Amino acid sequence: MTTDALLMGLLLYGVFPMWLVTGVADALSHQRSDLPHTSGVYESALHLVMLAQVGIGTLMILFLEITAPVLLVLAMLVIAHTLTTYWDVAYTLRHRRIGAFEQLIHGWLELLPFIAFAILAVAHWPEMQRLLALDTAQWAWRLRDPPLPPTLIITVLGLSLIFAAMPAVLEFIQALRTRRRARPQ
Repeated sequence: MTTDALLMGLLLYGVFPMWLVTGVADALSHQRSDLPHTSGVYESALHLVMLAQVGIGTLMILFLEITAPVLLVLAMLVIAHTLTTYWDVAYTLRHRRIGAFEQLIHGWLELLPFIAFAILAVAHWPEMQRLLALDTAQWAWRLRDPPLPPTLIITVLGLSLIFAAMPAVLEFIQALRTRRRARPQ
């Protein structure tokens, strides 16, 4: 087995499941802290933004060859995710307590995009070198050829939908309903 295959296995069977598990733990901690009645819609909307940032990166990894421009966009998504995470925590601390367990979970959720990017950068080192050198001769956007196996794509997207997207959307809907009930008629 090649080093690149081992690194991609680490991403798929290590980082990805860890993201799902910590995401579910974070959603449960939000329920426990009664997010809809405390930090509400605003915090929940920031969670959707962070989910979109990770989701766009995941789609790129699933469907595109990892080239220099893809690595650049992924790096920008990691930076954007970090800034959004800071914005989320700074806002939330003014509206509800973030307990020790939730802080631990946040640490993992903040770190996992960096870990994923580092794995991709090492697994696709020639492309990373092109990015770092700003070599424009090889910059291209290409669909994966051959594509990843359909069962892999369906599994990643299905698990992401069930364990990441659905809890975030349900949290947002619950926060919206709570806000609407709290408004005087």
